[in-house]
Amino acid sequence: MIQAVLAFFNYGKKSKRERFGRTLATLVGLGPLLEGLNVWTGKEDPDLLLSGPVMYAGLKAVEIAFESIPESIIQIGGLLKQNYEDIQTIQIIGVISSIVSGAFIMTDGNFGFNLSKFLASAGDPYYGWISKIGGWEKRRQMFGMFLFNACYFAQFVFAMSLFAEAFGSRAPLFILLGVEFCAVSAYMGLRKGELFGWALLGHPSIFHNYIGPLLVWAWYYMLVSAVPLLIAAAPMELGPDVFAGTMVWRLLTNGGIIYVALGDLGTEHYLSVGTGMTGYAASLGLAVVGLALFLNNCDPKFDRSLFWKAKRGEQHARECWSDEKVWEKDFKTKDEEIWKGWIETIHPTYLPFDLMTQWLKRLVEKFERGVERPEWINAENEKNFIKRIAEIYIWKGTGGEEVDMALVKLFGRSGADLEEREDGLSLSFTKRKKKVQPV
Repeated sequence: MIQAVLAFFNYGKKSKRERFGRTLATLVGLGPLLEGLNVWTGKEDPDLLLSGPVMYAGLKAVEIAFESIPESIIQIGGLLKQNYEDIQTIQIIGVISSIVSGAFIMTDGNFGFNLSKFLASAGDPYYGWISKIGGWEKRRQMFGMFLFNACYFAQFVFAMSLFAEAFGSRAPLFILLGVEFCAVSAYMGLRKGELFGWALLGHPSIFHNYIGPLLVWAWYYMLVSAVPLLIAAAPMELGPDVFAGTMVWRLLTNGGIIYVALGDLGTEHYLSVGTGMTGYAASLGLAVVGLALFLNNCDPKFDRSLFWKAKRGEQHARECWSDEKVWEKDFKTKDEEIWKGWIETIHPTYLPFDLMTQWLKRLVEKFERGVERPEWINAENEKNFIKRIAEIYIWKGTGGEEVDMALVKLFGRSGADLEEREDGLSLSFTKRKKKVQPV
């Protein structure tokens, strides 16, 4: 049902027939298959609310969060409540199949999302981990991720089932106590300027600066709990170091929950502490083996340390801007990529202002030499260009007449020649009524 609602809004710009058809297809379970087909074949539809990879990853996350996890926890909880003699083979098969299904969904989501992002951003080093060699290397890589996901998922649902069985009504308290590491990680990431991506896109606002980080933390905690390794190498949101650290924390807390919960169930229960910890140790060992298989069979040109290396948003921007290659396939030139992929969309906190000023100067020099003005900066959108540049530098509280002069040379006018913003602030550095302090 949640997937169908997501599809209904995603296809809002389509005809009623197409929107209803895709919603109905998603309602009967075909949504992930159809979106996956579009992602794996590289088809993009600009009329959709969410891009193909984001919609695909979202459907997988919903499938895991609202189907695989509850189903597995309920089945394991039923086994824990029964006497050992009453357990039937079909129940054990059901639990195993549910865990395997969840691991397949995770693996498929990871590879599909990453492949689609790589096809769209071939120059971005963070999406190049899929083995390009083919053959056994790619099979070992996929099997390694599947093995890691299966063990990780099995630990998580088993620990949560034991948690609910042992502590019952006290579970919310223990859950609150158990997420302090993630809360601290999110706070430290915010202080370091790691928050970067969809939560802080666009113009400065109260939502982006205060509500956004909370949503990012909730989103990351869900991803780390249910869909590990997804976008782990990309320098988005909290960064790869926080993502990897939270995954390790989850693996460790699973063991702690199993140990404490089995002890709380008492010696009369058929599942002893020793048996539970033996199973935990075995799954942890297999998870390490799977992770090693996955990392050792990544593409030889891919830097594996990107999965755990700290990477700030501004660092990522500098890396892209300094590279002469165009990373995104949708952009024809580097200047267009810097404008559309970064300046026009990314929050000013993560833009390298020194490089941005140099970029403006280069544009002025090009146009003064008589270079033809590109389509992305034509007469139709020059007003938005001026407003965005002026807004960013005013928000930063720097730039002054130098930026105004650059805009005048580019377009014959600056922010002072445009209408004032809704909050009464002028879009000129030299004529604005009051200074905007960075949030």
